[in-house]
Amino acid sequence: MSRRGSQAISRPALYILLVFFSVGGLFLGLRFQIENVSSQFSQSFDSEMMAIAEQDFPPREFVAQVPVSILSLTPERDQIIITYWALGGLITGDQIVDLSEWRDQFDSIEIRGFFLPGEYSVEVSITDRILRLEFAPS
Repeated sequence: MSRRGSQAISRPALYILLVFFSVGGLFLGLRFQIENVSSQFSQSFDSEMMAIAEQDFPPREFVAQVPVSILSLTPERDQIIITYWALGGLITGDQIVDLSEWRDQFDSIEIRGFFLPGEYSVEVSITDRILRLEFAPS
């Protein structure tokens, strides 16, 4: 006869496995949510910038809802890199707004503002061949 105790998983090990899978599931769900919110922000921001670019960058203002996960918007040549970050860096990623098609309109990009979650008014203009984006809380 075999002993049931030696073949079965002990209760502490079962609890540890249950906690491990619960935390893993929560982490994956949170990761998906952060990526989804960041992607929605990036797509919205990208469509606003494309609409402005198609009109040759007239001074214009639009409203952007910045989610919790957005850490920064960084200009890099003819692109704006939107970086999201959460859980102490465990969840990170970048989205890119490419403005290379309109590169002849500006020489560089300057972004001003402080990025905390919330609604921002974004003023877009070109001054001295510098594409300026200024974020101000709404």
